[in-house]
Amino acid sequence: MDEGAVVSMLSSEVEKLGGFAGSAISGPLLQIGTLVSILGYMFYIEPLVAAIALALYSPQFIIVPIFQARMNRLAKRKALKVRRLGNFIVDQAEEELLQQEPPALFTELTDAILKIRTKFLMTKNVMKTLNNLLIAMGPFGVIAYGGYLAINDQIEVGVILAFVSGLERLGGPIRDLIGSYSSITDARMRYGILLASFPSHMDADDPVPMPNMLANETT
Repeated sequence: MDEGAVVSMLSSEVEKLGGFAGSAISGPLLQIGTLVSILGYMFYIEPLVAAIALALYSPQFIIVPIFQARMNRLAKRKALKVRRLGNFIVDQAEEELLQQEPPALFTELTDAILKIRTKFLMTKNVMKTLNNLLIAMGPFGVIAYGGYLAINDQIEVGVILAFVSGLERLGGPIRDLIGSYSSITDARMRYGILLASFPSHMDADDPVPMPNMLANETT
């Protein structure tokens, strides 16, 4: 197997999988338990207002998977490009080349990695902006509809305050749960490309080269 690809796989891909494994179960369980507890209390107090708040949060279940799928595709392309860059650096590690201009392939790969990274950050920031907007819409919806009910003496102001306080506590677990979902899908993608990098049957006496996974990738 190419030394440069192995360096990239060990330094970035496997290391991130190891970090994910440490909190793969405990983190999501804590966040889901917190959400269920708060939403259960809110539905017990006033089901209609709780349903409105939940409806304002529900678009995240559509937005997050769409954006995360694109982020995973970009992360996969970046990982494969970094592997190829590592191969090139190892193959071209000649002392006389240090004083020369960077080869065209090196510049092409670094530019491609920069573009992919820029697209990844833009996608991530757009997703975070939409999520924060939807999280902020929850208290707004509760105050608007709950205020209408309070004006018509159908609900007490204290109940509205309890709902607003509960929704503020929902923001943190929702963000953490989205982060856990992103980590899970990213780990699945990285684990998939790691498995695809090795032949199904390996023999130390008859090594098989690593498959070219960049054959169908575009910059």
